[in-house]
Amino acid sequence: MKEYKTIFDLLEQKELIMVPGAFDALTAKIIEEQGFPAVSMSGFGTSVSQLGLPDRGFVTLTEIVQTASRIVDAINIPLIADAETGFGNALNVIRTVKQFEKAGVAGIHIEDQVWPKRCGHMAGKTVIEIDEMVSKIKAAIDARKSQDFVIIARTDALAPLGFDVAIERCKIYLDAGADMVFIDGLRRMSHIKKIPKLLKDKPNIINMGPRTPNLSADEIKKLGYSIAAYPGACLVAKILSCREALKELKETGRQRSFIDVVQSFPNFNVFLGDALYNELEKKYAVKQNNSTEL
Repeated sequence: MKEYKTIFDLLEQKELIMVPGAFDALTAKIIEEQGFPAVSMSGFGTSVSQLGLPDRGFVTLTEIVQTASRIVDAINIPLIADAETGFGNALNVIRTVKQFEKAGVAGIHIEDQVWPKRCGHMAGKTVIEIDEMVSKIKAAIDARKSQDFVIIARTDALAPLGFDVAIERCKIYLDAGADMVFIDGLRRMSHIKKIPKLLKDKPNIINMGPRTPNLSADEIKKLGYSIAAYPGACLVAKILSCREALKELKETGRQRSFIDVVQSFPNFNVFLGDALYNELEKKYAVKQNNSTEL
């Protein structure tokens, strides 16, 4: 696996781990450049950015691993990837874990939705039986080569079955060996406050999705959470900025000046590693023989 601090290393620092979501290598590099300790990659972001489709199970294992692999190659901080439902049964989960671990990902989360799944903040979710999810968790644990590869179990039971059932599922998933768990689709502050008190044995994650109250990092930490994921932070920024720039182009007939980029990001090519490639170009340059034989 790639050399970086693991998620477990970050947890030892006892600080809230803020994990913005990336949908490609460039956004992941910007997240790293801004000083965040880790990156997440959601199935929602991958489906929207790579396919232009809603998060309803359209993304394949191959597509999502390829995106994860490109992100890993571009950064030196850990990536947590969305492994959807594991892309099948327990046997499929084994392959899923092997593919992500081979790509250099620091960990994955697997959800207990019925396939085809949908975004955790969409209506109409259905979950599989507990025993089936437990089998998937055990298969994931057996499949990983490194104990540093984090297996996170996500439950989507809150909306269809209620808070108490979601908590009970989390406890069972932890007993099955999951390193961490989280409940997706949180909407009520009363639920958010209770989770760290009811699930004390492992670090708690909160997924700051569109329907979750927009709490500050200080508020999240005080409530007892160890990891806060922001899966849509960069995707929302991309959508808004693209629409704004295109609106300006359509209305004025003139594109936004690139001087804005130059002024706000003057060392963009340095950020991309262009200096390194200049040096490599010199190192591997083919010497030209300009002599002419008579």
